[in-house]
Amino acid sequence: MNIQTIVGMGLFLFYIFIQWPMLEPAETLLLLSVLLFVPLTQQLTGRQKRDRTKLPLIGFLSLFYPLAAFSAVFAVTVDTALLALIWFVYTLIVSLSGLLPLLEGGVRPISETAIDSGLIYLGLGGFWFFAYTADLSVMHFSKEMILLTAVHFHYSAFIIPVICGLLGRKWQKKSCIYAMITAVIILSPMTIAMGITYSRWIEFLAVFIYAAALYGYGFFVFKTKFHNKWAKGLLSVSAAVLLITILFSFIYASGRVDLTEGLTNRMEQFRSVCFDDRKLAPGIIDFYENTNDYQLKANIQWVFWFKPFAFIYEKISRHIQQTQRASLSNNILLSSCDQPLKGRMCLMLFC
Repeated sequence: MNIQTIVGMGLFLFYIFIQWPMLEPAETLLLLSVLLFVPLTQQLTGRQKRDRTKLPLIGFLSLFYPLAAFSAVFAVTVDTALLALIWFVYTLIVSLSGLLPLLEGGVRPISETAIDSGLIYLGLGGFWFFAYTADLSVMHFSKEMILLTAVHFHYSAFIIPVICGLLGRKWQKKSCIYAMITAVIILSPMTIAMGITYSRWIEFLAVFIYAAALYGYGFFVFKTKFHNKWAKGLLSVSAAVLLITILFSFIYASGRVDLTEGLTNRMEQFRSVCFDDRKLAPGIIDFYENTNDYQLKANIQWVFWFKPFAFIYEKISRHIQQTQRASLSNNILLSSCDQPLKGRMCLMLFC
């Protein structure tokens, strides 16, 4: 166990101790990767032997890690974007260390490409970590979605390609099936991200292909021979858990595929003795049947007397998961190409 891993473990235990009453699961998982899995993965890849020409860069990363890890912990605990920026810079340098071997050209084993791609993806994880602490607005994602995206790029996009590459080193035999599985694992983080952003059908197909690749990865884990039985057993257990949890991802992606364009296909299906859809205004029917054509816009503001306390309140509410809402009555515009609808909504400060 190297010094970076020891430092990371110490910082993680420190974080658990100071945040125990208010631990946020997603933040804790994110820091678990930052403080334990990142240094362990760097050690397991053995890049000091593989990339001898880049020893100065690898050595700099080793020296930089304690500061970056310390900054990541306090970026979460005190919610300071400047400290998160330090971790972001560290991950960018890690990405650079993974990108440089790919830029050298030549024929490389796909297992080594998988390791390098995992290192490259870590830079994206650093960006989303920074975006979360800095409250950046990225692609209209909510703060929770930005946090989960950071977790995604610190785990499935970073760790799985690296472990898959290390497995390829152990496998030794050339296998077209392993090459295809690894290629899918390398590309899937981006295809899934594209699907989440642009199309639920793309997301569904990407998750389906990714799940199939992970089952293939599990097969290779179970078939690969290890000298250490503990290593074989623990890796097999982790693969089995992964194969179970990926089913939940597939179910989630399946549920997001929506064949309708509105809240309902036809309003007339609700027709009854107490309700006659034929008496509704055409604009209302159109809204329910073609909801995707509408946009909801709200202008939410704090009441003037609470603004000095809003900054402090935001720090506390994020940890206790208190929803923040404004207390003013605001105009909300539901608009489509054909007919605008206007309404008013009163949002309370606390829920």
